This record gives sequence, structure tokens and C-alpha cells, in this order.
Amino acid sequence: MKKLLKVFAGLAVVVLVGVLFLVYQYGPNFNIFLFPPSAQKYGEIAISHMENGLYAHGEEWNQTKENALQQMENAEEYEDTYPILEEAIQVAGGDHSFFVYPDEQTNDNPANAFPTATIEENILILNIPAFGSPDMNENQEYADTLNHAIQNETYQGIIVNLANNTGGDMGPMVAGISSLIPDGTVVKFQYSNDLADEAILEDGTITGGGTSVTVEPAEKVSDVPVAVVINELTASSGEMTALAFKGLENVQFFGENSLGFTSGNSQIELYDGTIMQLTTATIIDRTGTKYENIPVEPDVHTKTPIEDAKKWINNQ
Repeated sequence: MKKLLKVFAGLAVVVLVGVLFLVYQYGPNFNIFLFPPSAQKYGEIAISHMENGLYAHGEEWNQTKENALQQMENAEEYEDTYPILEEAIQVAGGDHSFFVYPDEQTNDNPANAFPTATIEENILILNIPAFGSPDMNENQEYADTLNHAIQNETYQGIIVNLANNTGGDMGPMVAGISSLIPDGTVVKFQYSNDLADEAILEDGTITGGGTSVTVEPAEKVSDVPVAVVINELTASSGEMTALAFKGLENVQFFGENSLGFTSGNSQIELYDGTIMQLTTATIIDRTGTKYENIPVEPDVHTKTPIEDAKKWINNQ
């Protein structure tokens, strides 16, 4: 019996050692560490994640990676790696990639604003601002505000105002206007390895694109004209929300070219809480048009998009 217990104890030790080795070897890929990484290791892990970037291939990236690793050899603090990693991520992911450092993160972001809905000249105007919150109640409130206005107001047309929407989280935005777009694939994310994901809308629920949010399912609103307003500050998730309307009947885009952050980002948390937003995918809309950090173009270029949208709706 004692021999059997010794055998089991030995096996347990072997298994434990094996588990610890796997955690030590592969845990950092999932932000799991047995010991705090050194500054050099911290930078190496960040660079390793950048290998999934949309542009992390070819001579420029290989040289950038080599230079970054060399420059971080003398780093003593995590902060010492920040400027080096910022330069590297611009090569690996392009202009839409960036870092959010711990001292820049807050649950009370004054930049966040909730949508508003007004009726002007029998037209429902939905003002959809930039938004991103870790609070699911706030995500739900954002989406419900839009959905309730669409379902409960009386109107002859709708203006979806995405001007100045610099992005954040497309989930609450698309869920909120879900009764204006058909169920199915909203946009597709195409990766450099030929794999693809889809943001899918079904019964008031958006999945695969930002935070998954559900609004109360309702009948689709398809019998009124919809004007989508964009401008040079419409970016990222604001652009994704605009693209949700591409290819639909009775829809017109008004304003100016958007900023051109039409790509998919992956969010990666590093050991010290820094968030890496790495561009990993191009975008394909429902018409099959591919976007790779190029602007969304309006059908009608105008400096007075709300007024021109109203005129168009009244003429339908």
C-alpha cells in the first residue's frame, strides 16, 4: 500500500511539474504568469503578440522586430519599453493600432456619452456618439436608448447621425439600431492568414463585433428612408456601424469621407494592465467591398448633411 501511495505521489509531482512548466512556457500568451516578467520579457511578449498584426510580415517588420528587441535589452522598468513598443506596433498593425496605459484607464470616462433621439419635421434623428464602457449596464442603456426611440416614436424617416463618432465599442451601437438592418452578417473581419470572423446580428443580439449586447427583439423597420451621416471624425466602431447600412435599399450616406480606421482590432492585456489594441483584420461589408483603413465615402458630399438628409427624406 505504501509503495502504491509513493507511486501516486510521484505521479502527482510529475504532473504538477508538467503543469507548472506549461504555465511558465505558455501562460504569458494568456497573461498568466508564475513570476512577474522582467522588462525585457515583458517587451518580448508584447512583440510576440504583434506577430498577429495585419502588417507583421516582410522585411520591414522583421527589421523593426529585431531593432525593438535589441533596444529593450537594457530596459529596467516596463515603462522603458513603451516608446519602443509604440514604434513597433505602428509597423505591425498600422495607424489604427495603439496602447492604453494603466494611468489612462478609468471606469468613469467623461468622453463617453449616451445617444439622444429627437424628432424634427417628422424625422427621427438618432445622434450616436463614441462609446466604450466595461459596465454592461451602461452598454445596455446605450443600446436600449436607440432601440426604444426607433420602436416608440412616430416618423416618416430616420437620420442616423454618426458624425464625430470616433469609435469605441460597436456592439451597443449596432444592437441599438438593429431593427433598421437585416439579421445576418453585419460585417466580416478578414485576417492575413485567410481566416475570417463575422459580426452577426440575430433577434436583437449582436455577436462577434464588440461587446455582445441584446435589445428586445422587434419587427424590422424597412418602410422608411434612412440617411446615414458621417464626417472626417467618424472612425473605427463609428465606421463599422455606418458600414452596417451599406448595400441596403432606401439608404443614403451624407457628409464627408470618414477618418479611415476601417479595420478590426484585437485587444490584448499585458502584465502591467496595459491594453494593446492591435489591428489584425481588414473589413468586408455585405456588398463584398473590402476596406483596409480607407474612408467610408458618402453618397452625397455635403457640409450640411442633416439639412440635405431631411430634404432627401421628404422627397422619398
